[in-house]
Amino acid sequence: SNRHKRLASRATFAMSSSDQGVGQSEWFYREELADPVYEGMVKDFTEFHQALQTIHDHMDGFMEGVDHFAQGVQSLADCAAASYAHCHDKRLVSDSCRLRAVAKQITYKDAPHSAVSKLQQNLEYNLVAPIKEHLENADRLRKEMEKRQRRLQELRSAKEMVDECLRRNLGEHEHNFQMAQQEFRIAHRHFEKVDRHVFEWLYILEEHREDILDSSLQTLKYLQYEFFAQSAHALSHALPDQMDFRPMGDMDPELLRTRVCEIDASMVESESIIADVTYSKRLVQCLAHDPEKDDDVSSIACAVDILSLSSLLAQGFEEGQARKALRLHDNN
Repeated sequence: SNRHKRLASRATFAMSSSDQGVGQSEWFYREELADPVYEGMVKDFTEFHQALQTIHDHMDGFMEGVDHFAQGVQSLADCAAASYAHCHDKRLVSDSCRLRAVAKQITYKDAPHSAVSKLQQNLEYNLVAPIKEHLENADRLRKEMEKRQRRLQELRSAKEMVDECLRRNLGEHEHNFQMAQQEFRIAHRHFEKVDRHVFEWLYILEEHREDILDSSLQTLKYLQYEFFAQSAHALSHALPDQMDFRPMGDMDPELLRTRVCEIDASMVESESIIADVTYSKRLVQCLAHDPEKDDDVSSIACAVDILSLSSLLAQGFEEGQARKALRLHDNN
């Protein structure tokens, strides 16, 4: 794998430096030299820690956005239910109440099975808590790395004392030389202990770093998908059995103006014969004489095919006329 190749290249560089006259133990005793393997692993660990920290920091903002979205959905549903509560059409009143109930299934936090509540629970258990544990472990490992650096400085100081004794040609049985050797052995043993622990953790994280990041990414995508899927499933219960309603675009003022002009023209012809026409008589005449009534009934029963509508719009037809023609001819 790429991780193995990267580690192998660093180890090869370290061994080649040893062949060129820099001994492998020189990494420990000379401050101007650095261990390329260790430094590379620390760099990868730092990038891994920063990636997890960034995801963790944005979780709060993500949940705040979800909360604002949920509040907007519930507020709009409550507004629709209150606005349509006094309509004469009982079906419209029932549908608005159903929309409000569905919105609560999506946004109500205190309900354990609502979409928002499940998203929060799943994020906390499957993403936020594991990332937090990794960050806490990274903080502990950083402390161990700092401890390793202190032990390395102690080892270098002890090595300098031994080298100083050798430069003064002190014998092995002299007290100062024996103390320097004893401190060097103790410092080396302490450094080896902490260095082995740090290396094992860095190696394990190097092995599983990409797997951990990939798991966090796939978990986040799955939880978002589950949230929107559950919301869509709940909202589907509020939809009508058939899409037999007219789109709002077919009933805007510009399109309704044509219908008003036609009715007005027919009423003018009738008023030329019958004088003193009241609103009640006009209403009776409109109900009795509606030349497009049959077309409207058939158009309501037929849903417009989106692909056919797009094709007609691409050819330059107006949307209102195109929709009416498609309903009249059953999308053919």
